[in-house]
Amino acid sequence: KNRMTQAKREAAYVEDLAAWEESCAEIEQRNAEALDAWKRENDKYLHLKRKTQSRKHSDKAAYEAAMTSFQDRYYEAVGKPCGLL
Repeated sequence: KNRMTQAKREAAYVEDLAAWEESCAEIEQRNAEALDAWKRENDKYLHLKRKTQSRKHSDKAAYEAAMTSFQDRYYEAVGKPCGLL
């Protein structure tokens, strides 16, 4: 190989690599800005939804009451006679 040709190719490679890294840095910066904007918007949306959401849904409250009742009945039928606390 000719050393001059090899040097030219190496210089072109270095230039191309620098240009590619620069474009990658720009894209990463834009992506970071877009992600930050999305996070702010998402936080506002979630905060608003949490404020407007009722504290307990009727289905959830019914489920919790049924499970509490089940545990109490189980304790009375099984746990208490066995001496479990």
